[in-house]
Amino acid sequence: MSTRKSTRLTAKVAAAASTPAMPPKPQQQPRKRQKTANSVEIVKKDDGDVVEKMKQSRVKGKRGHLQFVTEMPVDILLEIFSNLEPIDLLHLSRASKSLRNLLTSNNTAYIWKLVCPVLYTLELY
Repeated sequence: MSTRKSTRLTAKVAAAASTPAMPPKPQQQPRKRQKTANSVEIVKKDDGDVVEKMKQSRVKGKRGHLQFVTEMPVDILLEIFSNLEPIDLLHLSRASKSLRNLLTSNNTAYIWKLVCPVLYTLELY
């Protein structure tokens, strides 16, 4: 019985033998795009024509929700922060630069003492 070989395979083997062995180039994958919420606004003009107008794309997700928190009065923020658990306060301090600066300043050290009284009552040797 004879073995069958395809012409495609023999051409591939011949091409591989004729070219020097070089490592394959790593292919760069394209950058992933952020998902955006595109919405279409239908606008009626005075002359009766209907025109579709694209609204500005916004990034989906939770980005920018803490943007206006730091614009609240500081005394209200500190009152809210004093009712949080220690881990929540830590996570909040890592949420944005402005919250980190607010929660790690010397003026707000009493909040950490309120929330974590055990840490400040321990004697460290």
